[in-house]
Amino acid sequence: MGESVLKLEQESDAQIFVGRQAILDTHGNTYAYELLFRSGQENAAEILDGNRATAQVLINSLVDIGLDSLVGEKLAFVNFTRDSLLNDTVHMLPTERIVVEVLEDMLVDEKLIQEIEKLSGLGYIIALDDFEYSPHWDPIIPLADIIKFDVMSLGLSALDRELEHVKQYDLKLLAEKVETHEEFEHLKALGFDYYQGYFFEKPKVVSGNKMPDNQVALLNLIARLQDPEIDVSEIESLVAQNVTLSYKLLRYINSASLSLPKKVNSIRQVVVYFGLQRLKNWVTLLAMTDLGDKPSELLTTGLIRAKMCELLAIELAYPDSERFFMLGMFSILDALLDRPMPEILDRLPVSEEMLDGLINRQGELGKILEYCIAFDKNTPAGWNPDIDANSINRIHMEAIIWSRESQGSLGN
Repeated sequence: MGESVLKLEQESDAQIFVGRQAILDTHGNTYAYELLFRSGQENAAEILDGNRATAQVLINSLVDIGLDSLVGEKLAFVNFTRDSLLNDTVHMLPTERIVVEVLEDMLVDEKLIQEIEKLSGLGYIIALDDFEYSPHWDPIIPLADIIKFDVMSLGLSALDRELEHVKQYDLKLLAEKVETHEEFEHLKALGFDYYQGYFFEKPKVVSGNKMPDNQVALLNLIARLQDPEIDVSEIESLVAQNVTLSYKLLRYINSASLSLPKKVNSIRQVVVYFGLQRLKNWVTLLAMTDLGDKPSELLTTGLIRAKMCELLAIELAYPDSERFFMLGMFSILDALLDRPMPEILDRLPVSEEMLDGLINRQGELGKILEYCIAFDKNTPAGWNPDIDANSINRIHMEAIIWSRESQGSLGN
């Protein structure tokens, strides 16, 4: 895979890990993931050596973790430094899976131009990262398939000027650090093809508008499931009233990801195998998948967050770890329903502890939720659990893999 990569494989004491961020198309479908260098529990990417960071991302993605585990069947965007491009590291990677990101601070000379021409000829997708026009990019732009613009850095007003330099070429436009729906709509109007950022997690608040009947019914179902006094018979009755929910539940329970010794045909059997609380969590999760017409990546975020919260609680020996799972799932309700979180929680009989965790990020629940959100976004957290970095990253990767398997079983 290249000398720098092989050398790094021998450094077993290095704690360097891989994060990822979704790249969506205009319809909200996941097009790809960018693989991000992560230096450990602190979340922030402290990149002191670009070549080392690129090499380590490749090792962790392709060797230690596996590309399929990280991105499934999607493309993987990877930052490449000049040295990692010129030393043939890229040539060892599958053309159909990797998008080669050419960094904005790279020296452009004849060597680089020839290498990018070669990579393009081999079938690699070429993306220019954090693009701002300069004449030295003129030989490279025609070779690019995708150009990425940092919306936060440039500002929307500067995009028109930048687009003038590339509009004559047949390439795709990708906007990164898109934080609001207003930015997303504006960028769509400008003709962008792909979007990277957290706009899909934030609600377009429509408070005051009547909630659609199907959402009211599903929210009432979720609310009923939170009642600590609910029994198996009532859950059976609630699920039976929704044919789609019944089908999805049994299909999920019997999926390969749960590895049951024999097929389950009733809700009572589910309780025998997994307990009442786990059943309530699963039915709640399935109801939430039908709550809103939002990008599937939002549900992915909720699933990863829920599982990571639960696994962290287990690692920290907190009691009733399954409540942390529900905490993570409920944390995306505002984005699913486009309503303020307090308004939604008024309809749900959640505990004061859950309320405080979701709204104020207080207590055991709130601290873990805040940490998981920060970790996923690769930003510093105000509180860090007393767990070593290897365990944190193992938990995060388990949550990613579990999320992908669960969504496959759910049919999402």
